[in-house]
Amino acid sequence: MAKTVKALISWVPAVKGGRQQPPPGPSYTTVVRFDEDKTWPELAWSLVIDFNRSYAGGQYTYAMIRFLVDESPQELLHGGSRFQLYEGRRMVATGLVHEGGAAPSESIEFETSLLH
Repeated sequence: MAKTVKALISWVPAVKGGRQQPPPGPSYTTVVRFDEDKTWPELAWSLVIDFNRSYAGGQYTYAMIRFLVDESPQELLHGGSRFQLYEGRRMVATGLVHEGGAAPSESIEFETSLLH
């Protein structure tokens, strides 16, 4: 069974090569690259993002994430793990597996969480 964890996601603005606007949700599936994944790009995995809350007009998303298939490297889904979301070769978001209990209450708290 696929492991599900909390994540903080920051969408790359269109002016920096990202999406025109974040996906509307409530769910979104795309290719993910984890910083510590040594098999990238020979092996690529898809991540399912279930949106919980948006911040700063949708620039940030608090979500539950899981790999699309059970045979994926579940060990990458640990607190503090950093990742990037891709649409083709275009990076559209960066993220952090969040080990905290509750969703950040404000966008400034969200930004601070992503920096650590």
